[in-house]
Amino acid sequence: MQNQNIKQMESNVIGSFNLVKNDFYKLINLINTLQKEIEILKISNSGLRRDFSNLKQKIDEKSVKPLVKPSSKGFLASKSGEKYHNDNCFLGKKIKSINRVWFNDKINAVSEGYSACVCSI
Repeated sequence: MQNQNIKQMESNVIGSFNLVKNDFYKLINLINTLQKEIEILKISNSGLRRDFSNLKQKIDEKSVKPLVKPSSKGFLASKSGEKYHNDNCFLGKKIKSINRVWFNDKINAVSEGYSACVCSI
């Protein structure tokens, strides 16, 4: 009788281990599936980021209008630059119109943190 109980317990333990093993393999398959889905989402997300960036750039280009040139003797600078130029300076003419900042006089340009280009000295 004791021998039969041991065999029954052994059978129960083996059955339990098989159930755990099957659950373990199911979990591994689920993890692999989730990892593949994550990679797909990353690729999709990078595409969406690129699309969003392109749209944002188009909106910025359309909504940010350069200031109208105040006079023929005005001074200009680049939004990202450090120097201001007179309106006839060849370096100032190279600044894209969307990036131009206009000033009526040198005092305003200096007060905004710009220093003079050699053309404006």
